[in-house]
Amino acid sequence: MYSTQAIAKLEKNGKYEKITIGRGWTSEDDLNIDIKYCGFCHTDVHLANNDWKLPGFEYPAVVGHEIAGIVTKAGENVKDVKVGDHVGIGWFIDSCLNCKLCDNGEEVLCLNGNVKTATGKLLHGRIKTDNGKYTYGGWSKKITANRRFVSIIPKSYPLEKAGPVFCAGITMFTPLKTHGADKGGLNVGIMGFGGLGQMGVMIAKAMGNNVTVISTSNSKEAMAKKIRSRQLRYFDKSGFDESRIQNFGFNFEHHFCYP
Repeated sequence: MYSTQAIAKLEKNGKYEKITIGRGWTSEDDLNIDIKYCGFCHTDVHLANNDWKLPGFEYPAVVGHEIAGIVTKAGENVKDVKVGDHVGIGWFIDSCLNCKLCDNGEEVLCLNGNVKTATGKLLHGRIKTDNGKYTYGGWSKKITANRRFVSIIPKSYPLEKAGPVFCAGITMFTPLKTHGADKGGLNVGIMGFGGLGQMGVMIAKAMGNNVTVISTSNSKEAMAKKIRSRQLRYFDKSGFDESRIQNFGFNFEHHFCYP
């Protein structure tokens, strides 16, 4: 086990403080990573305050799940990643890897329980921490993770911009791909234009679709145009329904609702 610096909350509603934590290597399927950047998602605020009363939660809480860093050690069983490669880690960092869903690449739906990257209860033996009970997230200098839960970041992609791709990016990419938008040529409506919505517009555009932002306000029209949505249509705050969407004058093959 090795020691590394981290930023943590020691109690609910406390201040963030620098602490030292212990992480460990579990097998030759592991990677050691120097964390260069880690995003600050609103979810981390809730995790750090234990607002959701998650099972097994204890303080100190080291949060952060938008991790981008550089590999410093690769296990002997890891053949496709080497020292110096850029990599990232998102919301999940372990699962059983034995159930039918894990076998199908759906580790997030693991029948035996997935493990969150931050404040997640240790279940399957692929994560080692000095507390022996739960995970430490990305607000630290270093992390060790199983190769299955680490993604390669092309060196041509700015590492400082990669973190949000592992949270908002994945959240938006998955439904777009599932519903065929990755092939391009669709009319896609994105309902809501916060962080997720903006990421969704950019990904859907990159896939070659016609994208319309749907909002309860036109206050973000300039931003919608900046990231190249086709247009912004907005309702008053009485809400959305299918008939009002159809009144836009064209049909969407798909529309996705995100804040």
